[in-house]
Amino acid sequence: MKPDIQQKLIELAPVIGLTILAGAFRFAALGAAPPGLYHDEAFNGLDALGVLAGERPIYFPANHGREPMYIYLVALAVGLLGSSPLAVRLPAAIAGTLTIPATYWMVNQLWGRRAGLLAAAIMAVSLWPVHLSRIGFRAVLLPLFAAIGIGLAARAWRNGRRRDWIIAGAVWGLASYTYLAARFAPLVFLLVVTFLLIFRRIQAGPFLPQRLSNGAVWATVGFALAVAPLAIYTLGNWDVVMGRPGGVSVFEPGINRGDLPGTLVNNTLKALGMFVWQGDRIPRHNAPYRPVFDVLLAAAFVAGLVVMIRRARYRIAAVFMLTWLGVMLLPTILAEDTPHFLRAAGVLPVAAVFPALGLDWLAEKFSHGDTETQGNKLITSNSKFQTMRLRASVSLWLIIGVLGVSALWTLRDYAAYATSAETGYAFEAGAVELAGEINRLGASGYRVLMDDVFPHEWASIPFLLKRPPDVVLAPGSDLEAQPATPAMLVSWPYDEWLPRLDAWPAPAQVQVKAGPLVKGDRDPQPYPMAVLALVEPGATSPPASGGSRRGVAAEATFEGGIRLLGHAIEDRGDVWLLRTLWQIDEPATGDATQFVHLLDGGVLVTTVDGDAGDGLYPMRAWRAGDVVIDERRIQLPVSSRSQLSVAIGLYDRQNGARLKIVAANSPVVDGALQLGAPGGPGP
Repeated sequence: MKPDIQQKLIELAPVIGLTILAGAFRFAALGAAPPGLYHDEAFNGLDALGVLAGERPIYFPANHGREPMYIYLVALAVGLLGSSPLAVRLPAAIAGTLTIPATYWMVNQLWGRRAGLLAAAIMAVSLWPVHLSRIGFRAVLLPLFAAIGIGLAARAWRNGRRRDWIIAGAVWGLASYTYLAARFAPLVFLLVVTFLLIFRRIQAGPFLPQRLSNGAVWATVGFALAVAPLAIYTLGNWDVVMGRPGGVSVFEPGINRGDLPGTLVNNTLKALGMFVWQGDRIPRHNAPYRPVFDVLLAAAFVAGLVVMIRRARYRIAAVFMLTWLGVMLLPTILAEDTPHFLRAAGVLPVAAVFPALGLDWLAEKFSHGDTETQGNKLITSNSKFQTMRLRASVSLWLIIGVLGVSALWTLRDYAAYATSAETGYAFEAGAVELAGEINRLGASGYRVLMDDVFPHEWASIPFLLKRPPDVVLAPGSDLEAQPATPAMLVSWPYDEWLPRLDAWPAPAQVQVKAGPLVKGDRDPQPYPMAVLALVEPGATSPPASGGSRRGVAAEATFEGGIRLLGHAIEDRGDVWLLRTLWQIDEPATGDATQFVHLLDGGVLVTTVDGDAGDGLYPMRAWRAGDVVIDERRIQLPVSSRSQLSVAIGLYDRQNGARLKIVAANSPVVDGALQLGAPGGPGP
């Protein structure tokens, strides 16, 4: 290997290592953490399906409008992996990982190799860029284009070549296809150019006006060529492209509540404080209220900010970084929900430069604390030289320690965040679970009948379904007679749905259960998103584990012709799953319901009472001859389980009296059938 190539590989080895580390943070369990698929992500998937079907729009107007680049990348992933959360998020993980070497390249040109490595490391392990790379939002592309675009602009400024200016401008034009906050980037360059022309004390080299004018002209040419298709579409569809920004703007009276100056001041303080004090509260964007940087990196950020302000007197790069930080915070300052980590995504990766410079400055001060200068020469004794080496080594390990602690903080906080129930609700994990259940039963031969509220309210359902529903219904509508084939009825539980079960021929096997829980942003409590009814016409008296049970006696018979056909108890660790099968000989006239008792040596521990189907399928709605399957989860106590057992029975809800058991195959104690424990005698 040639020496120069070998030296280059040695220099790039830390960057490669950081990129691999960043990939590990971003790709691990990518499709499952965070759980679910928010409807903004799912809309990207739906539009990707349209691209795969032959559509080629320059802008996607659905879901408040979206720039196209991320959706086309999702189309590639969906084409390879199929419709899944992983496919929607894969481009984000790739872009977020590539942002690490891009950040190093950018900072290395402006501030040197050590600062570049530090900024890349901070981007690799900080929670905000990690999380942004794990969700399928188009904002993740903007930091990548920002790093590349700033690096290209720095190179063009340094060498003045026309080609480099055109390429830099074209990259910024392409950035307009990533996320709406990219529209603020040209303002940064305009302000910096204006500043340089007014304050020439900064060392920008000779012939500053000529350099600026030549660079601006050719960069504008590249920018205009790249942005032209989107610009033409925007001019012809202004309301489509600009409608969303106007709807969340602080200039709207409904948002500023009649106090625009106060709102702007408050939002500005919140945006500045997001780095060290309090971050985005929305759980889709952040572990709620966690600042951008942990305590250690926050201190480094403040130190870097001071360093940057001091260097702005003589470094163009410092002026640019400070301007970038201020301007790219405007998308969140000028909108509701400040600080909003998606709207502020353009701040990355420049935000990482500040703590990087802070750490770099502290390391430099610590390493050279005992040096003496004479003229322009550095004079050290042998002992002082050894001391400097020791200090440099200590400072290096201190920096590694800070970054290591930050990485561990990110892992800890993200693990807690990704497993939180609130995070699942925020990403609509219930809709993904429901789509998975529909796909599983559909693959087993079940027909699917679904209220149209589900594909309309949860975009992840039509995106994830392997095939469309066999029947789509308006909520609460009636069903015509259904064929004698297994079917899954997915109904909105807050409209009348029980009469639909009469559409299937009797007798049938029926299992009703509540669908997954969901919770909107303004809902105080989670609620079941659906009621699921599984109907298998023609099935009579199967055992609890499945199969035929024709001619087998019931496990227990209650007064009124109510029969318990069988049961099974499954140990699932901290809960027992009780599955029971019931049948009535004639329509119920009373108001009987079940009680399930968990006993410890005969002493009541807990109860799981209520109607079948998670309380959604009362006995008065059962049809004579049908086999009704009921499942209940029994939470176990932390104490010993050696004497735990289950008892079951029926009682009249009107007067609380237990229904008599007229025949039973198991012991009966005080009107309750003793079912035992998992592994005990079964049906």
